[in-house]
Amino acid sequence: MLQLQLPWITAYLSNTSSEYRSLKDKLTGNAIEVLKDKVVITNLSFKPGSVVADFSLRMRSSIDGEKLIKDSVTSGSFGQIPVNKTFDPFSNITGSISLNIQNQRISIYENSTLSIKCKGQISNTQTLSAGNALIWTLKGFEINSKSESRIYTAQEPEGNILKFKTVKLSDKGTARCFFGGAVRANTLEITIEVKPLPRVEISPNPVYVEEGKKVDVSCSITNNVNGMVYINSTKAAKGTNTTKITFDRITKDQSIICYAVTDKQKGPTKKAVLEFIAKDTKMCDSFTDDDGNKWPETASGKTAEVPCQGDFTGMISRYCAEDEKWGNPNDELCVRRVFIDIINNLVDIEDNIHTGTAEVLDMLVNVTEDTANTTLSTGDVITGVSALDKIAAIQEDVKVVEEDQIKQFFEAVDNILAPKRKQNWETMNKKKETSATSLLKTLENYGENVATKIENATEATIMTENLGMTSLLSFKDFFLPHLN
Repeated sequence: MLQLQLPWITAYLSNTSSEYRSLKDKLTGNAIEVLKDKVVITNLSFKPGSVVADFSLRMRSSIDGEKLIKDSVTSGSFGQIPVNKTFDPFSNITGSISLNIQNQRISIYENSTLSIKCKGQISNTQTLSAGNALIWTLKGFEINSKSESRIYTAQEPEGNILKFKTVKLSDKGTARCFFGGAVRANTLEITIEVKPLPRVEISPNPVYVEEGKKVDVSCSITNNVNGMVYINSTKAAKGTNTTKITFDRITKDQSIICYAVTDKQKGPTKKAVLEFIAKDTKMCDSFTDDDGNKWPETASGKTAEVPCQGDFTGMISRYCAEDEKWGNPNDELCVRRVFIDIINNLVDIEDNIHTGTAEVLDMLVNVTEDTANTTLSTGDVITGVSALDKIAAIQEDVKVVEEDQIKQFFEAVDNILAPKRKQNWETMNKKKETSATSLLKTLENYGENVATKIENATEATIMTENLGMTSLLSFKDFFLPHLN
């Protein structure tokens, strides 16, 4: 019996699964390596929730197999498979564990709070090994008790509780409650269904009303949710899934508020402004451009916005000039969705449902790489700086930061500071965007934080084309290589 230091997957419980067969083959190959002889594994099973492999071996009787296996396990591995070296491979421990949970299927609206209680019970405690623990996982990641996170666990008298301060749509899936020790374990799965709140849109938006004219303003639910829609301004109306109000004799700007309610759950509020314009005000006509963007009728001197298309998120803007002609579209603040994925992964880490930052740093370095084919929008750069700030904040809480991750952090910074990004930074400067100040502050804080956390190093020099860092004990400094 071996306790493998491998991540648990429920497919190991089925001897017909490819995962089971693959691990069995791996165990067989490593058994041959350890025993240096032909070996056949029989009666292989895995304990639920814990990668404890319980199996029999057929081998030559002249081989002292027990000693060879014990010697291998004592070294922390069974051939090439990492194992718990403190676990006796020839133990014959019996016992059973049961789990109780108040509900194995939960349906809840987003933005709600949620607590799920799980309690383990042990029988035959005289023969069950010590060191039992109750663990929650979500999306395959173990949830810890860091209460400042959005999702965390709390040990209370009635059991171990998985707590959500706020439920997100992305939390939909399976949570697992695992209780056990080195040998006997049990797992319960809880299906979490997260129901969306109704989203609404106001149309038209923006709303222009010329003196002496009237306009209909409607508000409708845009996602696949049924509910009652409420729209309020100087007038009010409500209706199922959609409603509208008519404005006439308007003499000044009006605020419009709309929201929807389903099952007594209120969705996000949308706001718009009904703009009063003088009679005969010049207007740019509504039209659809060659890229399929639908531009609404807009008053001269105003800027219209439409959503970015394709693999981008954000808004494209277009100015309506005094001569009633549209200016060129400005898509510099559109952000590639891969940058949003990076931010979402970092939010998952902050929420306690993700591992460390290594994978995210890989993504950020690759997506910002300074190549001939890489073009970053100003929105990409702003989002990249925001990601670096989050990574720096996350790594403040860890005891050791690997030098490779520090190098990747500065490589991403270097990519964002590359000469070809000059236009992006000039655009941000014109818009009084604070990303430059934020990046400098992040670099300063990051350097101070990781200088004493570099694994197995008292001195480190990290050089990139546009940036460098030297750390010697408590001394930190940043410099631009081309100025030295």
